[in-house]
Amino acid sequence: MNAAQSVTATFMVNGIDLIETAVTNPPSSIGRKGSFSVTDTTMNQGAVAAGASTTRYYLSVDTQKSSNDILLNGSRAVPGLASGATSTGTVTVTVPANVQSGTFFLLACSDDLSVVSESNEGNNCTASASQVTVTR
Repeated sequence: MNAAQSVTATFMVNGIDLIETAVTNPPSSIGRKGSFSVTDTTMNQGAVAAGASTTRYYLSVDTQKSSNDILLNGSRAVPGLASGATSTGTVTVTVPANVQSGTFFLLACSDDLSVVSESNEGNNCTASASQVTVTR
């Protein structure tokens, strides 16, 4: 007599996973069309090498990226990263002229153009510890 057997196996694929590990704090206040320097670090915490990507920066009322966030002018080209490798760089970003006055966190978002296929696309951004007030 043959009995049917089933086996369930769970596999976890740890491919490419780009994250932001650090971003500098913005100035305490800045006017519309004002510029400031941002330094951030992108890391590939996955087990597979990642191709080149782009980090972009946002103003956000909270620490999570959403469709309401304000894209700043300026981005950083990140080279391909081996597993465990990091890339740190500094860029100048500019606040758009049409931003409403308010207080915001600065977000740095790795692979923001979604060029690299990652095992986790939901952990690409990190927020500054302090906020910036945008004035007229």
